[in-house]
Amino acid sequence: MTVATHVLPTCGAQVTVMLIPERTRAEDLTLLSDDEQQRAVRFAFERDRCAFVTARAAIRREVGTVLGLAPDRVSLLRDANGRPHLAPEYGSALDFNLSHSGQRVAIAFANGRRVGVDIEWHDRHASLRDLVPQVMGVREAALLQALPDDEFRRRFFEFWTRKESIVKAIGVGISYPLTEIDIPLLPASGPVRIATDPPSAWMLHTSEPDDGYTLSVALAGLDGDIVTSRVDQCVRQPAS
Repeated sequence: MTVATHVLPTCGAQVTVMLIPERTRAEDLTLLSDDEQQRAVRFAFERDRCAFVTARAAIRREVGTVLGLAPDRVSLLRDANGRPHLAPEYGSALDFNLSHSGQRVAIAFANGRRVGVDIEWHDRHASLRDLVPQVMGVREAALLQALPDDEFRRRFFEFWTRKESIVKAIGVGISYPLTEIDIPLLPASGPVRIATDPPSAWMLHTSEPDDGYTLSVALAGLDGDIVTSRVDQCVRQPAS
């Protein structure tokens, strides 16, 4: 399957949601660095290995598409918190982030602005109400716990993925306490100011790209379009 080359919004973000195959593909594995291939071998379950390999290969294909490079020429580095970024020699202001859950991987891009993405598969979480004290602030917890189950589930994943997308955009790692990020009630998209350290401002967008999945994107700043597309395979035509 060939997917058209991305044209990044000049003042926003582009997000692609892809289907993860059932088994790890050899052509994906060859795109990973030596360190990533070693990490892949250590996964105990094939589904986890496949998700990891597919996501890492997809980010190289997507970055290569944006930059006009073959995916095997895309060199990625990780910062101290494990956030991937382009090697300096590209001289690019492109920022990107990825997330995978269940059978989906989501990749977000922005030019010159920080971007974070989080996708969550609902079925992997059985007792959501027990998670509320771990990830929600006092105001959010009171609002959520008062909701009937169906509305609670929808709002829980909305709040949670928005928090995670902000943390991933900032790049502070999983150690940042989500209870300290207070998310107001918003429509599908909207700007927010968050009392992080230092305070930050974000354009948030939340959607359900497939049944049973919630996706949120955080783009630095208080404006900008966030465009989401979906493809059925993590395969792109190599750059010429």
